[in-house]
Amino acid sequence: MYKGLPKRVLVVIDDKLIHNYLHDILNYYGVQKITLLESIHETIKHLQEHDYDIVLIDLYLYGFEDGVELARFITTHYGMPIIFLSSCYLPENVVDEMVALAPYGKYPKTIKH
Repeated sequence: MYKGLPKRVLVVIDDKLIHNYLHDILNYYGVQKITLLESIHETIKHLQEHDYDIVLIDLYLYGFEDGVELARFITTHYGMPIIFLSSCYLPENVVDEMVALAPYGKYPKTIKH
């Protein structure tokens, strides 16, 4: 395992390709516990019984689910650090909401073949 990397990572993303890609990368770098979830409801229920060092959250999940709202809930109730993932342009109000949560970062969800 690389020094300084988290040992337990929760990834909330609904894109199966990115889902698998992130799992492979995290596994390659020696992350010991990788949990991949697809919805806000599933994540909130899961966090009642599990703890993580960091959470990676897609900003836009299927339907009307909002990654910023999930991040706000996790930050408020669990104090876990957040990294946002997004593959699209972000309106200014979304960027402002993201910044207010003081995430560890925001990274694009792009895969080059």
